[in-house]
Amino acid sequence: YFDRRVYTLKCNWKVYVDNYLDGGYHVPHAHKGLSSVIEYTKYSIENLERACLQSSPLSFGKKSAGEVSATRQGRAFYLWIYPNFMINAYEGVMDTNLVWPVAVDKCVVVFDYYFADVSRKAAAHHRASIKVSEKVQDEDMAICDAVQRGLASRAYVAGRLSARREAGEHLFHRLLHADLTRALGRPAAAD
Repeated sequence: YFDRRVYTLKCNWKVYVDNYLDGGYHVPHAHKGLSSVIEYTKYSIENLERACLQSSPLSFGKKSAGEVSATRQGRAFYLWIYPNFMINAYEGVMDTNLVWPVAVDKCVVVFDYYFADVSRKAAAHHRASIKVSEKVQDEDMAICDAVQRGLASRAYVAGRLSARREAGEHLFHRLLHADLTRALGRPAAAD
């Protein structure tokens, strides 16, 4: 364990989870630094019973963002565990995200950062890694806040999910629907 960051977002907690589970859809558009090292064409999504693992090899080239490539090595693993816990892992780097609902349009996300190298000389690398994570989180906050505003619009109409890219999101919706239906004492619909 190295450090913690806490973020308050102006969105429902489910919006944050949906963003996390979109199969990397938004990464090339919203996260230019992270996108510079993720091999999006090799991005994979594997649904488990109550979890989703998204992963991608990382590569580095002339267009790679220096601060990202210095702190993100090997392969990226993004594991979501139903309903509100996420683990992001790269070679020697891991952070956990716990999403807490606060209101219908507000949530708190707690990031805890872990590193394999616990020596004092690695502290500068760890701070640089957290800075990369904070940049991604700032970008995600802007997306999630905008989505929440959009959901409140009279013009909003729900669309379809991409079977290829949003399988994790679909799993989340199915699990949440089943739990909410069960809580109301109704039989859950078949998948």
